[in-house]
Amino acid sequence: MIRRVVVIEEDPALADRIVNTLSDSGIGAATVVTSVYEACQILNSDSYDLALIPFELLGDQVHTLIGIEPNIRLILTTRTSGVRIPSVLLDRVVGIVSIDEANTVLPKLLSAFSQKESTQDAPLQSADTSTSVNKAGPVLT
Repeated sequence: MIRRVVVIEEDPALADRIVNTLSDSGIGAATVVTSVYEACQILNSDSYDLALIPFELLGDQVHTLIGIEPNIRLILTTRTSGVRIPSVLLDRVVGIVSIDEANTVLPKLLSAFSQKESTQDAPLQSADTSTSVNKAGPVLT
């Protein structure tokens, strides 16, 4: 079950859209920050289940974030297609969401993630065919 989400997003309008989508999906506890560094700061004092992070912000600080919150899972947001996840993050990434489709794909991905958390064995695949995750890793098509 997803209880708390940290949204890492520099664009305030996009952050609001994501938070509204999370709220519509039944997740009311979302904290918005503008950098991975800020996310690391809040993770030092609070526990989060999931982080939404722009693909462009993946870097060394993501490993720090994971070190602070070892059980955190990531949903990557992107403005482009054909994004591949670095192999070192495959076990952390729940899925990839195109910014343009966030309102429709994100709720499906969250629902699939919640179901997977309860079964722990089945591969995760969103109901939308644009984003899927399996043991081979997430791919945005």
